[in-house]
Amino acid sequence: MHPDNNWFDKSNLRNVIIFLISFSFIYLDSSNQKLFSKTKSLINDVVAYASYAITFPIKKIIETPAAVKTISNLKDEHEKIAILENKIQELSLQNEFLKKDFKKFENFLKEEKPFEFEAIQAKVISSSSNIFANSFIVNKGSVDGVKEGSPIVKNNNLIGQVSEVNNSSSRAIFLTDINSRVPVVIGEQMYQAILVGNPAKKNQLKLEFLPKNYQFQNGDMIYTSEIDGILKRGIVIGSLLIDSQEDKKGQDNYSIELNYGEKQIDYVSILIN
Repeated sequence: MHPDNNWFDKSNLRNVIIFLISFSFIYLDSSNQKLFSKTKSLINDVVAYASYAITFPIKKIIETPAAVKTISNLKDEHEKIAILENKIQELSLQNEFLKKDFKKFENFLKEEKPFEFEAIQAKVISSSSNIFANSFIVNKGSVDGVKEGSPIVKNNNLIGQVSEVNNSSSRAIFLTDINSRVPVVIGEQMYQAILVGNPAKKNQLKLEFLPKNYQFQNGDMIYTSEIDGILKRGIVIGSLLIDSQEDKKGQDNYSIELNYGEKQIDYVSILIN
């Protein structure tokens, strides 16, 4: 018999084998055989895990931009939180400072004596001291009624005068400033003179235009003399200390002691009327 005429050739054999295998799988599946069920379950597990293993890297690659964006957002949020924490700490420190500053102001008001004329309270916000100038800046200005020449006092003691007025701030000079000129009366004899700032002098103050044959007593008080419309009479400035050794040398035999040091100045009163 010729091989080409053989019905059960290789091609037909292959088809029969495929049919038998398919029929076997169908039969086993329909008959719910235990062995085949376990085999099928195992095959399904292998396919599932194989599918997961193949698709996992692909999913991660797809999710990478979103992950990068999430990380970037978390970084931004972390930076915002850090900024907020720093702001909270800053506000806490500011709150502590304001509490202390308010306590100072309370103590100032308790200490400050009442005046016979109108006064406003002001805060010293900066100061400058050198051989040519001795000044400070307060947080009150023309809108508050401050004028050039307005006296500045601390507990009813004169410490300086306003030299320049702005809208909401003013510059003032201490009595020790080289440009300071204040008319005064001295001691029981009521000697009149001009108190002048003198940074080159040891005690930084001196009296000019004194009357002839004046005689000071140790501890003589110095008060302001009135300048109409600006300076009121009788504001305390300080006292005189007599030095007999200086007198022997033919020099001034006194020094002037102020009641308030410049380093003690934080809040002041400005006489505006």
